Amino acid sequence: MRRVKLAYNLAARLLRFPPLPQAGETFRYLYVTHQAIASEDPEIMRALLDAAYGEHRRSGYHFLSVCVLVDDPLEPAFRGFQITDLAARLYLVTLPEAQVNLERFRQARPGFEMALV
Repeated sequence: MRRVKLAYNLAARLLRFPPLPQAGETFRYLYVTHQAIASEDPEIMRALLDAAYGEHRRSGYHFLSVCVLVDDPLEPAFRGFQITDLAARLYLVTLPEAQVNLERFRQARPGFEMALV
């Protein structure tokens, strides 16, 4: 991994990206907590991603985290960006007497809390 880091940091200097942090330092990142596109149009999401990328590319951040679900209609918006899949499961926990409309949860995109991943 030292060689990978060395190569990445060399490319980062040339492309004006932030280098990877030193051992003991933290990654600087941004994350999207509640993306919502009323039409579920990936072109709109792509325009938003491009704008965020353009604004923050040279701000010293290492990455942007966004929750993209399996079969998410917005997934095409992320093509062309370097991505990493992180498998996760979402559990709904309620009190036994709680009335839950499961259909509502199937139709909605959950909020994304980076601290929980």
